[in-house]
Amino acid sequence: MKKIFLFIALVSIKLSLFAIDAPKYPVNQIPEALLKDADAIVRNYQYVCQIINAEQHNINIENATTILNENGNKQGFFYEMHDRFRKIDNLQGAIYDANGKLIRKLKKTEFEERSLNPDDGTSDSYRVWATPMYGSYPYTVVYTYTVSNKNPLWYPAFMPQRHLRTAVQTAQLKVVAPNKNGFRYKTINTAIEPQIEKNKEEQVFVWTFTNLPAILAEPWANNNDYFPTILTAPNLIDFEDYKGSLASWKDFGLFFYHLNENRLDLPDATTSAIKNLVANTNTIAEKVQLVYNYMQDKTRYISIQLGIGGWQCFAADNVDKNGYGDCKALSNYTKALLKAADVDASVVLINAESDPTMFPDFVSNQFNHVVLCVPNNADTIWLECTSQIAPFNFMGDFTNNRYALLVKPTGGELVRTPTPKLNDNVTTTTTTVQLPTEGVTLTVESEIVLQGELAYELIQMHKFSDRKEQEKWVQRLINPSDSRIETFTIKPPENRNNLNGLIKTKSTLGRGVTRAGKRLFVTPGVFSVIVEIPEAAPNRKTSVVISQPGLYVDTVQIVIPAGYSIEKLPETVKIESVFGQYNSTYKANGKYLQCIYSLQINATQQPSSTYSNFRQFLTDIRKANNKQISLLEQ
Repeated sequence: MKKIFLFIALVSIKLSLFAIDAPKYPVNQIPEALLKDADAIVRNYQYVCQIINAEQHNINIENATTILNENGNKQGFFYEMHDRFRKIDNLQGAIYDANGKLIRKLKKTEFEERSLNPDDGTSDSYRVWATPMYGSYPYTVVYTYTVSNKNPLWYPAFMPQRHLRTAVQTAQLKVVAPNKNGFRYKTINTAIEPQIEKNKEEQVFVWTFTNLPAILAEPWANNNDYFPTILTAPNLIDFEDYKGSLASWKDFGLFFYHLNENRLDLPDATTSAIKNLVANTNTIAEKVQLVYNYMQDKTRYISIQLGIGGWQCFAADNVDKNGYGDCKALSNYTKALLKAADVDASVVLINAESDPTMFPDFVSNQFNHVVLCVPNNADTIWLECTSQIAPFNFMGDFTNNRYALLVKPTGGELVRTPTPKLNDNVTTTTTTVQLPTEGVTLTVESEIVLQGELAYELIQMHKFSDRKEQEKWVQRLINPSDSRIETFTIKPPENRNNLNGLIKTKSTLGRGVTRAGKRLFVTPGVFSVIVEIPEAAPNRKTSVVISQPGLYVDTVQIVIPAGYSIEKLPETVKIESVFGQYNSTYKANGKYLQCIYSLQINATQQPSSTYSNFRQFLTDIRKANNKQISLLEQ
């Protein structure tokens, strides 16, 4: 009997040693096809979400990623958030070499932690990150951890691929949902549906992804069109004793309204000041503009992430006293000021990203920002309340042209924010070019008038950037960008509600003119809008997306040197496409040769099959811009 026990013990020890030494994620187990175009490979991504009730869900995560080269290093980094409602536990990390041998386990000190707002104490949200690397490629980084989440507004959005040039060997999402709570999902950029098991108590949903090849960037694409994603959402929510439903957008808006109601009271002195401020106005727009500018002068933006304050705004009298707040608080404060001026307004939940995609058929929290909306018959007014320099009724490219949720006492209503018109973003450039008597170096003076998005960017550069940063910005803006700036001035709008800015530059350029005997050949189109032609993509998968329209009008005045006359002018060119329109004209005007280039870019989304047409449109413009003028010495 003793021998038997001894034998079993020895076998157990050997098995234990084998388990310790067993390689994890050796590189030779990666299918050859996944290495193509990849900087990293997700070897195993296991994401298990256990829904407890309308208030809480718990998550278990294991994520192993093999880093193939220097460009993939960031894929092995760790980043997570935690706060009063979201707790991270049992966080561990390890690094393995190409053969799957354990190099080392990450120390606790390698997981750094920092408050979102460490200086002012306005946040209990913390970011946790680690940036481990290994000196020899390839290597594998593995993380395991758990998350307990008592914020039902943040349900998982599972993405097996989060980065370009990253392939996936295996990834799985598993959601365990009690029948009494209900659970909804939406799949995006994938046809994979879950396997579902049901019993009397719960349902189990499992999505499995295998052997996903690396995705390459496609020019003029929406980033949200690349990656397979599974959105999840509850039907019922219980958040700090605030109960609600996500059965409809109306219900979602109603929940947010009750979460933030009864917070509009203002001190009597402020109410009186507002009534006096608008006493002589004749229209709603005049009232709103005065109140909006009053708010801008009185407040500043600070992110507030304390407890439920990440979702529930500070009361208006608190903002009035302290002079600061986050997007919710400042929008609510402006709403209170407008109420004092007898103007009704509604807060609006929105996703403030440069290329957002919202899914109106899936009720869930798809928002990260709050703005304010004032009904005014057909001329609805929109207010960005977090900026002290934003013009009145200006929605920039982070908030315009998208779905948003208007919040009323009766509930939520999906609306669209304003779509910019062509004339909202206009750049008008007048350039005077002095041709050299010898050599090929041109002397150039330009005056650039900006209207719209670039004018707002100019205001920000003028207010917040030093001279060196301003010059870099101007250098990127002028045409051509390789001109050498000698001097420049930028002039923001005199009135912050008039979105027009001015740039003046003096520069030199060592190209654009060639000499051949008695002839000068000038290419004035180099001073027009630079048109970059993206690479061909015969297998393009994503739509062609131009999110913001623009109009560029460039007038290039060539000073005809003494003793020269015009020998030949290019023909007028007109190019039309669903993507825009281009025109060029040339004419003599006294001692000047005037060349006018106009480029209209339309905001549009077109099928992937039109990409070759888009490239051809840009190619034709480039050819037209390269047409030369011939001057002959007499």
